[in-house]
Amino acid sequence: MTDSGGRFLADHEVRLQHNDWRFEAFTDLYTYLRWNAVPDRRLADEARILTDLGAWIGEHVLGDIGPAMVKARPDAVRVIVPSDARVLAFRPLSLGHVSGKPLALHNVPLVFCPPGDTAGKPSVRDRLRVLGLFSLPTGTGVLNLRRERHALTKLFSNVGAVRNRAVELHVLQYGVTRERLTEVLEEDEGWDVVHVSGHGSPGEIYLEKADGSPDRISADELVDLLDLTRDRLKLVTVSACWSAALTAADQMRSLGLTPPTSWETTPSRDTPAADDDSGPLNALATALSDQLDCAVLAMRYPVVDSFAINVAEELYELLADKGQKLPRAVAMTMRKVVADPPTFDCPALSVATPALFGPHALGLSLQAPQGQPIVFRPSSLAYAGLPPQPDRFVGRVKVMTDASAALAPGSGLSGLVLHGMPSGGKTACALELAYTHADSFGVVLWHKAPDEGADISGALDNFVLDLERKLAALHEVSSGETPLLQLVHLLADPDKVTTAATVLRQFAAQNRMLFVLDNAESLLTSTGTWRDERWKTLLGALVDHGGFSRLIVTSRVRPDLDQSQMPMTTIGTLPLRESLLLARELPALRDLMDGTLPGVPDRTARDLAARAIDLAQGHPKLLELADGQAADPARLTALLEAAGGAWRETTGDLPVGFFSADGELDTRSESDYLSVLEAWTNAVAGELSEAARDLFWFICCLEDNDRFWDVLEANWSDVRARLHRSDPVPELDGLLGLLARRGLLAVSGEGDDRVMGVHPGVAGAGRSAAGAVFGEAADRQLAVFWWAVFEHAREGEQGMEAGGLMVRAGSGAVPYLLRLAAWQDARWLLEQVLHRDRSRGTVAGLVAGLRRVAAGLAGGPEELVARGTLGRALLVVDPGAGEQELRAVLALAEQSDDAEVASALLMDLVGVCVGSGRLAEALELAGRKVEWSVRAGLGPWSRLAAEALQVQVLSVMGQAEQVAERVRALQETMAGLPTVAGEDETVEPWNVREGLLDIGHTAALQLGRWEQALTLTEGIAASQRARGAGETETARTRFNVYGPLLRLGRVEQAWRLLVELREIFERRHDLEMLGKTLSALADVEHERGHGPRAVALEQDALRYKYAAGDVRNLHVSHHNLGNYLVSHAGSVGEGLTHHLAATLLRAVTGQEGAERSLRAAADDLRRLKDRSNAPGDVAALCRVVGQVPGVRLDSVLAQLATPDAVEQTYAEILTAVTQAADAPDEEGG
Repeated sequence: MTDSGGRFLADHEVRLQHNDWRFEAFTDLYTYLRWNAVPDRRLADEARILTDLGAWIGEHVLGDIGPAMVKARPDAVRVIVPSDARVLAFRPLSLGHVSGKPLALHNVPLVFCPPGDTAGKPSVRDRLRVLGLFSLPTGTGVLNLRRERHALTKLFSNVGAVRNRAVELHVLQYGVTRERLTEVLEEDEGWDVVHVSGHGSPGEIYLEKADGSPDRISADELVDLLDLTRDRLKLVTVSACWSAALTAADQMRSLGLTPPTSWETTPSRDTPAADDDSGPLNALATALSDQLDCAVLAMRYPVVDSFAINVAEELYELLADKGQKLPRAVAMTMRKVVADPPTFDCPALSVATPALFGPHALGLSLQAPQGQPIVFRPSSLAYAGLPPQPDRFVGRVKVMTDASAALAPGSGLSGLVLHGMPSGGKTACALELAYTHADSFGVVLWHKAPDEGADISGALDNFVLDLERKLAALHEVSSGETPLLQLVHLLADPDKVTTAATVLRQFAAQNRMLFVLDNAESLLTSTGTWRDERWKTLLGALVDHGGFSRLIVTSRVRPDLDQSQMPMTTIGTLPLRESLLLARELPALRDLMDGTLPGVPDRTARDLAARAIDLAQGHPKLLELADGQAADPARLTALLEAAGGAWRETTGDLPVGFFSADGELDTRSESDYLSVLEAWTNAVAGELSEAARDLFWFICCLEDNDRFWDVLEANWSDVRARLHRSDPVPELDGLLGLLARRGLLAVSGEGDDRVMGVHPGVAGAGRSAAGAVFGEAADRQLAVFWWAVFEHAREGEQGMEAGGLMVRAGSGAVPYLLRLAAWQDARWLLEQVLHRDRSRGTVAGLVAGLRRVAAGLAGGPEELVARGTLGRALLVVDPGAGEQELRAVLALAEQSDDAEVASALLMDLVGVCVGSGRLAEALELAGRKVEWSVRAGLGPWSRLAAEALQVQVLSVMGQAEQVAERVRALQETMAGLPTVAGEDETVEPWNVREGLLDIGHTAALQLGRWEQALTLTEGIAASQRARGAGETETARTRFNVYGPLLRLGRVEQAWRLLVELREIFERRHDLEMLGKTLSALADVEHERGHGPRAVALEQDALRYKYAAGDVRNLHVSHHNLGNYLVSHAGSVGEGLTHHLAATLLRAVTGQEGAERSLRAAADDLRRLKDRSNAPGDVAALCRVVGQVPGVRLDSVLAQLATPDAVEQTYAEILTAVTQAADAPDEEGG
């Protein structure tokens, strides 16, 4: 041995005795250990053998060189291995002892190199690029690659975002085929690091075929693949975790159990030595380093996945962030991750497993340069909208591999259905598939259906809106490469849903997109049929397209889908291997399995662990409950006794066959597991103190969105008082920690942000055990609490409301009031919430409660009030049903002379008529509203609101001067009213005040008074801010600012405002405001001179306005589109038809201002070369404008007037347009 300058340091002549058992172990260590370590004490035997062998290597192989290396403490030791002695590179030299411990733990890294010098690789460029391959083909067994991938992703995210280093990580997992890998490796930039982890046998790795089956990749084949990036490639890390079955088998033997025979994979004595120089492992390591001219970190022996995870996480942090050279980083990593004494997660052989190859490893630096955080590709927007990943996802290997096979391009399937018990892991599996396949698909749509019990009438619209929004975002960043899709306008017309399905089918066939529909049971009946047939039609298009897109559906109910294309995958309990994997993730159970629980004999601990795993039968929550008791053997024993009794009571006997059949024989039903889970839960809760049990039951009685620290803290002492508990109120923190340790709940977050998560089965068991008296006390306490919060928010600190908090509090109280059958209180709160937040998402969640309230109050004095509230809610989610209900209730109210109810209903119906363009009827209804308000004896604010409603209709009709004058008069009246509403009022003063300001704003716009319009809008916004209005309401008000800004020349400010608002309305699925915002953006783009963009945006605006039924604003978009087509596209004929459509809509709806569109049509006709091309009747007009997607002018006109009346009006318009076109210009005389 010499130093870097060639100075002699030490030498040693090696002569080994071939008949020494240690020589046999040295030359084929892995096989020797498998044959000579007794299975049920493998950990201890391997540690003993390796200790003896390490001492022998230190004395007979290393000799004086070992201490000399330790004394020199070099950054790296270059071990030059001639080709005829290459076998030495694969002997466990680092296992040799110096001063009683392996060389690998002395910070002396060995790098095995061929003779000669090699030119260095270029340093890291502008950023460190890392490619991670995590391959787990179908049928290759259990590995925790997800944990490794997740850890690696978090590490590099931290290095990039927190450490401000430029690093790019690209991960492939599931569906890692040669073709997919080649596509990534062909990227021009290349990769600095390739990290390979997954299944394999020595010297080869497994990728996946298109159908998900294993694809064995030899050393030469891997070299050919990675050769695509050799110019930049600096490090390949290969970790083939092929020992999972052996690890599971060893774990079973340590528990005193016999593993299934299918797990036995002990190598034969006739098998070539794994560390022979001709062995495939060594061919892989040396082939990569020699032929790719890079450093290689390979695993000399089969590696346990937990050890591989710890090595990768520690190593890459030292390299990419801390800037350590590769050999030193490996040495530092080994000292940190090697366990002493050995464990199943890090057996004794681990210390000699990693090996560095290639001269490029010497001094290799891979520190990411300072720069921007992690570089995201445009394709990473595919992840947008996905829920966050859970930190832990254990097992489900067969489900994931089968699902990956279904998602593969060549699978011949359209997707799969994930079906199973509540909280069984369906959503977690779908989420894992979405994250790991996003790059394969490019576009991933995640959509969660409404919760069970919520209204689903708008669910399909929301699904399609989410799809359109996702594609539009990707279309922008991909410079138009991602196709757009326009469907939502087709859903309102039953006859066109089939057209929508055809378009979607073609899109799915021609593009590679992943659709995920989560929580689909709310859309299904108990037999699996679709409650809304349109879902069946549209999803059918995603099933029978025959192309490359895929669909994942999660549901507790089996949906009516073609199972030949959408196989049903049941998310049931975990098989044995995965149960062992999960048990080792749970700290107390792991201690039992390892026999390391303090004060408990080894055999007793392991017997308890085996019994707990057996009785849990692969149910993850049962394992977690067992873990919660495992720190106390007596408590765990009591639980297991109760568990055995629960199984006997449920199924007639103890379960059998779990250990002998790999846990895959499962004849137990979902109800069996839920019954046993209830018994286990009660057994655990039965061991708690009264205070701890009360807290557990109380948390179980809370609604999911009330399981927060602040709610718990505010109500804990009060609910105990209701239960007449006399002892001092126990401290919450300690009790919560106890419940979490017992496995009854999980606490996430810190401090006041803590959230309590409870498994649905556990929560149901807790509620049942608590009993009726306890449940009623909890319900009354929470109802009182949220009512008090509502009133506090209503009063506000300065006398104004906190609207958002009122919505939260009102919604929060309702479930408890419904359980108490407090129908009047529930109705009043639901009315208040509806009054303050009419966003589709909020209202959809109220409808089910309103139906229950209406049923509860049927036949009583408040029946009409309750039905009216329900009708208002339906207006938001199902306008047709809402109007029908309101008109029916109005008829009953007028018949029974219930003036107050009639007055309230008339206000809603006026809004319906205005929105649908029936302005004459709206004005008539507004007059009736004034009359009924007086008859009801309502207060001055309510009567003023009725008069303002009339003025609002006049404003929509375009009578701006009259409106402005009446608004001034009403404001003078308002100034003399009391600031606080009296008992005789049905409105809030702020609502009337904001309404008048809004009417005045509209009149100012019509009169061109831009600064006044801005001032009035700011008045509304200030009022909304003071009362804490919700996001949707404030966004609608802010929209009104754009027009004045644009007319005042503040174009860019208007554009920025509208882009922000568009995102809000898309997220809220607000079709009406989306249509208006797109039209406004078209207006801005027109002012910016972007003609084609203006045309496209206005066409989209029409599509959304027709879909939303926004009849009163259709004329605006038709008129503007006509302008843009003429001025920017030179399409005079098309422009004429839209100007004619705008004129006709204004005339039929009774809106003022038709002259403007008529003059524009006349100008078009004057410029038209062939007037015969002008549409001569309504049918021709509808056909031409109907060429714009989503435009259904014929349907709208049919709702507004009789065909004869519409035809006559159009004929009169054509005459007036022709006369105006033929009239001489006023200038020219």
